[in-house]
Amino acid sequence: MNVQFKKGALELIVLLIIKKEDQYGYSLVQNISRYMTIAEGTVYPLLRRLVKSGELSTYYQLSTEGPSRKYYQLTQQGAARVNQLEEDWKLFTEAVAKLIGKELTATSSVENAHQKVSLMNISSAIVAVMGLSLLNFFIVIIPAFLCILLVLTFIIFTLASLAAPLMLLIKGIMDGFHSIILYDAFMTGLMFGVGLVLAVVTYYLIKWLFDVTMKYLKWNISIVKGSVQS
Repeated sequence: MNVQFKKGALELIVLLIIKKEDQYGYSLVQNISRYMTIAEGTVYPLLRRLVKSGELSTYYQLSTEGPSRKYYQLTQQGAARVNQLEEDWKLFTEAVAKLIGKELTATSSVENAHQKVSLMNISSAIVAVMGLSLLNFFIVIIPAFLCILLVLTFIIFTLASLAAPLMLLIKGIMDGFHSIILYDAFMTGLMFGVGLVLAVVTYYLIKWLFDVTMKYLKWNISIVKGSVQS
């Protein structure tokens, strides 16, 4: 178990064990050791602090195995402290579990979108990462909006350019083909050529934006994980 986790939970564990039954130092260490590895040197300073702050009181009791043992018992102040710590720990673990659950969902959605490329999978990945936090919502949605706007602009210009021959045909039908001059044909051919170029550019742009988006979403998840661990 992570050392920082132990430090954060040790006070609550000590108080909970003593709440069930009065303990002397060695028995307390043994009871804690049933659940996690702990050094005696970390328990006794905590006991002294809890006694000094009023959460624990001490008394001595004769032992058949040697000298009298110093027992620790919970005070009324200590009982209130246990209740408070239990409530704080519950809120903390629920928040962490919720966040980890969101992280797993986001990671799974991004991997799924990377392996099975589709508009629905990409949208699901973006939504999952946005849901990690309120800040993430804005960090993800703004670049996503700009990317969509850029792609739509290229698509509109591409379709408009490729539709140039169709527009010329419609003009010929409506006004008569005799109204079409060489300049019109030249510009139509030029626009169609530009449209073909834009189609290729748009394809590679979408492909590049997809790769960048996947990397950005993975980076975003790693940042969130890093902030939780720290």
